[in-house]
Amino acid sequence: MKEDKSKSLKILYKQKDPSGDFILSREAGASASQKEFVVKGQLLADSQVVEQLISISDIEKKLLRPNISQFTVWINKEKNFSEISQDKTLNQLIIRLKSPDPNNNGVKFFTLPENTQNICFFSQVIECARYEGFIARATKENDSLEINLIWDGYPFFHKLLENFPSKLFSPGILVFGGKNKNGDKRFILKIEGDEVLFELDSKDKLLRRIWISKGITIEKINDKL
Repeated sequence: MKEDKSKSLKILYKQKDPSGDFILSREAGASASQKEFVVKGQLLADSQVVEQLISISDIEKKLLRPNISQFTVWINKEKNFSEISQDKTLNQLIIRLKSPDPNNNGVKFFTLPENTQNICFFSQVIECARYEGFIARATKENDSLEINLIWDGYPFFHKLLENFPSKLFSPGILVFGGKNKNGDKRFILKIEGDEVLFELDSKDKLLRRIWISKGITIEKINDKL
């Protein structure tokens, strides 16, 4: 585990969704100091970047605690930017937005529910579960972990989804769904009345993510160190 955490692993995925076919480049790993966990992602169409993301969480004992997430997306050829950071002192999220839409510009604040635990960026949900120990200890179907998600890219991420509530923060549950015929582990994120399926290989790396109701599938092509 120490060796895995000290390396940043870059994996390429093919993504299919209602708007077309894309290549997703995702890089994830602990910083050199082992104090932060960083995820970087780029979505490309015909070698052109249409989305990019970076999310950083503090590594605290067996938890990843969200620090900051930045998301840029081009919608109708117009650039939209969202930054979400956590003010731990005031127990709130700070959202900084830049967009051609005047309703999505400026700074907004969101107070987190009291005594909320297992807070995680959506972009890091499997890594959060791994650090917490759930991925390793989940051996029986329906073993579960309560998790509270911050949606990276709010509110622009939600514009890419049909029939999904535009929320910054959602409580959910991650359920172990056993293994498929290839022996890959299956985990189901149940959130906002929807389900997102994650399949992991023998090293607990993400092979594919399937959001059936939204028609979004991400499947591994290869990985590079």
